Amino acid sequence: MTTLTAGLALFFGSHVASGLYPVRRAVAGAMGEGAYKGLVTVASLAGIALMVLGARAMGFVPVYTPPAYGPLVPALLMPAAFILMSGAYSDPGMKAVVRHPFLWAIGLFAASHLVANGELSLLMVFGAFLVYAPLAMLLADAKMRVRDPQRFAELAARSSNIPFAAWAKAPQKPKLRSVIVGLVLYVVVFWTHALVIGKSAAIGL
Repeated sequence: MTTLTAGLALFFGSHVASGLYPVRRAVAGAMGEGAYKGLVTVASLAGIALMVLGARAMGFVPVYTPPAYGPLVPALLMPAAFILMSGAYSDPGMKAVVRHPFLWAIGLFAASHLVANGELSLLMVFGAFLVYAPLAMLLADAKMRVRDPQRFAELAARSSNIPFAAWAKAPQKPKLRSVIVGLVLYVVVFWTHALVIGKSAAIGL
């Protein structure tokens, strides 16, 4: 558990610290923007490696038995997560759905998999992502509000952190391409889940 905890702390600590604008500005100013980004990247990769190693070392430690409908939850929510993810940075219209589509995708991913999995290592990982996603949204808004108040005001006027709350006033809507790409990615991941993760996503459906 120590290795997994260290990985979670390193990965999410580096991301949260990066989201705190005063901290980011001070550290990046001291060491340079390029060096700072390199440090965050290395810390993130090291955190992921420790998480993988730690989860494998822990093995299967049951905490609770997932409900019978557990596998159905990610099967229903992950298509939406992949659609949000596919257009998060390439489709401005995705902000009509929600202001931070990538972070919402992470939140849906974490929440849906928490319902479907009851072992300790997965609960720690998915639980951490579920806590991080809304926190990162607040930090991103706060950082933009400080760095560029006018830009944030414009963004806030046409988007919302609540899904579809700003749909009517958004100047652009999601492109059909983003929806198609997201659904294709979902199908690919669904059917290769057993090969990549070691457990079929179709179990229990």
